[in-house]
Amino acid sequence: MRAIAFGAILLANLLGGISYLTQSIALEGLPPATITTLRTFVAIACGLAWLACSKRTRTRLTVREHLRLATVGIFAYGGPLLLGTIGMEDSTSSNASVLILLEPITILFVSWLCLRERLRRTQMLGIAIALVGASLLVALDTDPTAFLERQQANITLALHGVLWGLYTPIMKPIANRHDPVQLVMAVMLYSLLLTAPVALSEASRWESTPVLGQSLALIAVLGVFVSFLSTVLWNFSLRSIAASSVAPFVFLQPIVGTLAGHLVAGEEITRGTVVGGILIAAGVVFVMFHRKVST
Repeated sequence: MRAIAFGAILLANLLGGISYLTQSIALEGLPPATITTLRTFVAIACGLAWLACSKRTRTRLTVREHLRLATVGIFAYGGPLLLGTIGMEDSTSSNASVLILLEPITILFVSWLCLRERLRRTQMLGIAIALVGASLLVALDTDPTAFLERQQANITLALHGVLWGLYTPIMKPIANRHDPVQLVMAVMLYSLLLTAPVALSEASRWESTPVLGQSLALIAVLGVFVSFLSTVLWNFSLRSIAASSVAPFVFLQPIVGTLAGHLVAGEEITRGTVVGGILIAAGVVFVMFHRKVST
C-alpha cells in the first residue's frame, strides 16, 4: 500500500507541475479568480460523476470535521489557488513553480509542530539535497533583474506556496478516516465561499476574445487533471504516508514546470536545469527509501 501511495503522490506532483504553464496561458483569455472558480466547478462535476458511478455510501462528517474542511477549503485550497493565479498575471510560470518550494518547508514545520511527526536523518538529508538542487535551478536559470521587477507578484506567489503547505498537515488526521473523493468535494465546495465572490467582482473583465475558447479548454484540463485528479491522489496518499514524507515530492514541480515550458513554449533547458533536476530526484529517492537507508 505504501508503494501505491508513493506512486499517487508522485503523479499528483507531476500533474501539479504542468499546472503553472497551463494557468499562465489561460490568463490570456480570462481573469484569475474566474479561472480558479471555473476549474473548481469542473472538478466538482468530476467528483459528482465519480460518486454517481461508484455508488459509495455518503461520508458522515461531524461538525468539527466540517470546520476543519472549511478551514482547508478557504485558507489552504481556495486561498493559495487564487493567489497563485493572481501572482502569475505579473510574474511567470517558472517563478510560480519555483516558489511553490515554500510548500514542503511549511509542511515539515507544521507537521512537526502540530502532528508531532519525527523527522529522520535521511529525510532531512533528502530535503537538503533537493533544496540545493532547487536553489541551483533558481540561481542558474532565473534572471535576477526580472525577479526583482516582479517583486510584488513574487511575494504573492511565495504566500501561495506557504498556504499550500498548510493543506497536508491539516488534512492528514481526517484523511485517515474518510473517502478521499468525498473529502475533496467538501474542500472544493467550501473554497467557493472565497473564490466565487471574487470571480463575480471580475465580471467587467469577462470579454469574448479570440483566445477565450483556448482559455476555457485549459480550464477544463486544470479542473479534471489538477484540481480533481491530483487532489484525490494527494488525499489518498495521506492515508499511508506521513505528512512530512509527502513534502519533498513538491520539489519535482519546478522540474516538471521547466520541462513543460520547453516542450510547449520552446524554452531552453540549461545546465542548471539538468544539475538541479538530478539533485531534486536524488532527494526524493532518499525520502522514499528512508526506512531502508536508516536500517
